[in-house]
Amino acid sequence: MGRVLYYPEQLGICGVRELVEVCFDAAVEPLPLHSHPDAMELCFLAGGSQAYAVGDARFPLRGGQMFLTYPNELHQGATPFQERCRLYYLIVDTVNCREKFLGFPNGDCAVLAQSLQEIEQRVFFAGERTRELFEACFSFAGQLAQAPEDPLLRSSLRCGLFFLLREILECSRQGVPVYSPQIQAVLEYFSEHLEERLLLCDAAQAAQMSLEQLKRRFRREVGIAPGDYLLRQKVQRAGELIRSGCSITDAAFQLGFSSSQHFARVFKKYFGFAPSQLRIRGL
Repeated sequence: MGRVLYYPEQLGICGVRELVEVCFDAAVEPLPLHSHPDAMELCFLAGGSQAYAVGDARFPLRGGQMFLTYPNELHQGATPFQERCRLYYLIVDTVNCREKFLGFPNGDCAVLAQSLQEIEQRVFFAGERTRELFEACFSFAGQLAQAPEDPLLRSSLRCGLFFLLREILECSRQGVPVYSPQIQAVLEYFSEHLEERLLLCDAAQAAQMSLEQLKRRFRREVGIAPGDYLLRQKVQRAGELIRSGCSITDAAFQLGFSSSQHFARVFKKYFGFAPSQLRIRGL
């Protein structure tokens, strides 16, 4: 697991407590029940899948979607593990420092803090622009951490965070399509042919792209390589078959795994437990 964490308030950016990038390369422990005093959490899933819970409500996410919680709101993971994924999140105080939010003077960003707290959709698509702005903010934060007295870097981070939060706000209002038509065509091809022996070149042809274009665009839009995405979908589908009464061996071969042992290894890598525990866990 990789994690990059910055504390923008310590770098002179009022109201932004944490700026975090997380990459789970295997299933990990579930997210415990917690809250953020007087602060919102704005979580962008760049690739993979996750699920969160607020009270009795469950919110599954896929790549390109944003999930948010409001100040002081208890929330946790909605599954017994956190899946492989890549995500970014911000912890933003929208209650206490609106007149100096992001360090802008004269209450210029107070309306931004208020508007964030008034977002009605808890889950929505945020799109490629959001990913780019998160990456820009991490670049500025990393540079500022090395040169904390540099006013130009501080201003760059402040402006980057402003444009990021403004983009999130606009996406919540408008609904931004997460995938281009070509990548949507690839995802539909995968879904329709999941139990067949799939070749990426066939998916590329169906979407009228070259194989290299598919790989490049898929990783940029979905956040993971197309082969990794396809493998996860096959494992998930095999899990559904097992829950419905299919044997592990039959499910493994139906989805194209070379053996039940190979399937079990891949399944545990993605979900953190053996497929034999599916019925025991009631998942």
